[in-house]
Amino acid sequence: MRALYTRRLRLEPVGDAAGHEIARPAVLPAWLTLAFVAGAGRVGEGGLLFVEDDEVHLGYRIAPEHRRQGYAVEGLAAVVGLAFGPLGVTSLLAETAIDNEPSQRTLARLGFSDTSARSSRWSERRRSYIDYCLYRLDKADWKPSA
Repeated sequence: MRALYTRRLRLEPVGDAAGHEIARPAVLPAWLTLAFVAGAGRVGEGGLLFVEDDEVHLGYRIAPEHRRQGYAVEGLAAVVGLAFGPLGVTSLLAETAIDNEPSQRTLARLGFSDTSARSSRWSERRRSYIDYCLYRLDKADWKPSA
């Protein structure tokens, strides 16, 4: 798969996707991960988790020193376009901690809606139980100008 380009980012496939043409994974669950590179450095990554044929999750991580600079929205808009375009995905799910307001704003800017579904699970990183909220974006509602 070739790199994708946005105004400021180069999205490079990593892992199993590197060196292959873009395609939905044959064996599920499977990640399609793209490194977000700005200039000469990696600022984060984003991708798609294919759980089942009709369940695909969007995920991302931006390095702390590169947060609040618009890289998440810019990179994820390209990932969403890839999902709804060549990959033929019809809806995406995304999950964020209830107290993670920056991620909630990022998802809202991309057009995701809060589904009101909530879950709780143990986080090794935070060493506590975290409450999560689920967001959804359907292809019919996607506006690629994010």
